[in-house]
Amino acid sequence: MPTSQADMEQLLKDKKDGGQWNSGRKRLNLGGDLKAYTAGEMQQLCSLIPKAHPDVKKLFMANNELDDAQAAAVPEALERLPHLERLFLEGNKFGGEAAAKIFIAAVRHCLHLDELWMPAHCDPNTVDWAQLGVTMSPDVLAAAEKTGAGNWQWGPMVKKQREMQAAGLVAPLPTVAAGVDQAKQAEAEATSKAEAQAKPKAEAEAKKAAEEEAKKEAEAEATSKAEAQAKPK
Repeated sequence: MPTSQADMEQLLKDKKDGGQWNSGRKRLNLGGDLKAYTAGEMQQLCSLIPKAHPDVKKLFMANNELDDAQAAAVPEALERLPHLERLFLEGNKFGGEAAAKIFIAAVRHCLHLDELWMPAHCDPNTVDWAQLGVTMSPDVLAAAEKTGAGNWQWGPMVKKQREMQAAGLVAPLPTVAAGVDQAKQAEAEATSKAEAQAKPKAEAEAKKAAEEEAKKEAEAEATSKAEAQAKPK
C-alpha cells in the first residue's frame, strides 16, 4: 500500500511525541521504519524531515534495506539539516556511489557531523570518485574506519575532508543533487555547448554546398542551351 504524505507526517510526529525526541538529545529514530517505502516516497519523506525536525542532531535510518534509488533521497534531507551530528545508515543495501553522494552532502551541509555510519559493503576505497567529479585525497580515504561489527565509519573522512579544504590542500567537493553528479552534468552541458557552436558552421557549410550545387546546375543548363543554339539549322 502506498504511503501518503499524511502517513509520513504522522510518522514524524509520532516519533517526536513518542519519546524519541527531546531537547537534550534531539534524536529521530527511523530505523526499520522505511523498508516498504518506494524511491518516490523516500524523496517525499526526506523533504519532510527538515520541516518536522529541523534541529535534529542524531538521525537513525539504519536497517531499512534501502537500495541506491531509495538512498538517492538522503542528500536532499542533509542539505537542510545543518545541526546534524550523527547519521546512522548501516544495514542498508545501497552501494558506493550512493554512499559517496551522501558523504558529499554531509561535507557541504552538515558542518557539525562527526559520525557517518555506512553499511559493511560500502568501502570508500572502492568507490569510483572520478565518476562524481571528485579527486579524493588518499589522506581522506585513510581516515575511514572499519568497525569491529564490520560496518564503515565515514565520519573521520568528513572531518578530514573539511580540514584539508580549509587548508587549501584539496578542492571543495562538487554539488551532487537529485541523483545526478556534477561531472555528468558538466559533460552534458559541454556536449550541448559544442553542438550549439557547431550548428552555425554546419548550416553555413550546407548553405555553401547548396549554392555550389545550384551554380553547377545553372552552368550545366547554360552549357546545354549554348550547345543547342550552336547546332546547325
